[in-house]
Amino acid sequence: MDLMQAALGLGVGEESWRALLQRAEGPPERPITAYARRVTMAHRDWLVRDERRRHLQAAWAALFERHDVLLTPVVPVAAPAHDPGAATVDVDGTAVPYWNQVAWAGLASLSYLPAASVPAGRTERALPVGVQVVGPRLEDRTVVAAAGVLEELLGGYEPPPAAVDPGPAPR
Repeated sequence: MDLMQAALGLGVGEESWRALLQRAEGPPERPITAYARRVTMAHRDWLVRDERRRHLQAAWAALFERHDVLLTPVVPVAAPAHDPGAATVDVDGTAVPYWNQVAWAGLASLSYLPAASVPAGRTERALPVGVQVVGPRLEDRTVVAAAGVLEELLGGYEPPPAAVDPGPAPR
């Protein structure tokens, strides 16, 4: 999250940047404070985190010497509501920070690894569940091939039961 939000800070205008610097001094338990601290972090702090990323990349490379791909969840819940303003999401009866949902995808993207999400079925309430296929750096074709095999084995995408055909796209 630190490195991702620091990168997103490049798109913040000067006035917003100054406001975020002030918010970074706020109470640490507030999500906006954590966000502001990440976006405005000092370059030295970014370098420390980037060095940790390099160690993580080496660990991934070692793992992929023995395995072609890694299968992970996409998110910790089935079909989470998209509400970036929410503070928490329910995971098996426990309230966890909303942005923890990006943890599995973050494992791959933090280290520049290719990944693909594959439909893996539905919950009892018919919510979609997915599996993420992660592969070695620069092995995008391996990930796509593995995702294709997995999709074929699991049945592929099925529209939700309540889905309505929206008709032809407007021209």
